[in-house]
Amino acid sequence: MSRLLRLIAEDPSDVEVLTEILRKKSIFIQVENVLMPNNLRGINHLPQELPKLIATTRAAYPDDAIAVLIDAEWYKPKQDRFNHKQIAALCRRNRTKLLWAVQEIEAWILADSGICAWLDTDLEQTDHLRDPKEKLRGLLYHKGFSLRKRDRRRVFQEMRGDGDQHNRSLGRVLLYFGTLV
Repeated sequence: MSRLLRLIAEDPSDVEVLTEILRKKSIFIQVENVLMPNNLRGINHLPQELPKLIATTRAAYPDDAIAVLIDAEWYKPKQDRFNHKQIAALCRRNRTKLLWAVQEIEAWILADSGICAWLDTDLEQTDHLRDPKEKLRGLLYHKGFSLRKRDRRRVFQEMRGDGDQHNRSLGRVLLYFGTLV
């Protein structure tokens, strides 16, 4: 099995969050971020770039696992989820694992007991949160921090790596990583 995963994500910071969770859980798989060209970011660009990213990554690294990580954002209206559906179809067509962060990767952070203790908020199931990015942003603001790169290391210091106990999508992603070991 591969101990290296080439991960395509809508934003490089999502890969950083997942990598930190893996580190906290002592899951020793190297995750390499496959970036979109020209520093493109976001769910809107991924459908156009994904086929080429998968093909070039698979050609360059035929023995490595490849996956795609996106925020589910099921709280958004159907018309705003077109890109999500396109990405899911492209992953099926290209036999590439699709990893869903429900609702957003920030829900994985909010599911961590260390983060909740640090931010003085209740630990709860986070799959259902309507807008976890906004909730986390507000909690961090009151602490004098943000999720920007300059504060991310400090936020990661508070993580315990137990978010899979309070977010089912993170649990499923970690089970997938178990198949790579």
